[in-house]
Amino acid sequence: MEDVFMIGKKLKQLREDHKYTQEGVAIDIGVATSTYSDYERGVVQVPAVVVVKAAEFYKKDLSYFYNLRGPVSITMNDQASNGYVEQQHSIPKEVMDRLMARYETMNERLIALLEKFMPGK
Repeated sequence: MEDVFMIGKKLKQLREDHKYTQEGVAIDIGVATSTYSDYERGVVQVPAVVVVKAAEFYKKDLSYFYNLRGPVSITMNDQASNGYVEQQHSIPKEVMDRLMARYETMNERLIALLEKFMPGK
């Protein structure tokens, strides 16, 4: 599974680069300040829907958070917010291409859901 700490570290770095407070970012992405703090510290796993919100907030591609430049597999269950990226040791290029296509499809679905349930954001 993608290292929980690494996503939190990226969230913290982006926030600090923009000189935002944890409270401000938490409000903008719709989570409690204490929860956002836990994400940054790597104490809890960041749900995919929160990563999508953060990516939109900071105008970053999801690959920034999920390190999709190397061998990965994407596993999603019925609820998009429970999706995660899992490291693998080696995956043939054709399989990686299919996984990336699936990632892009899921990314589009997550964004569509956010637009549906968060109009005007």
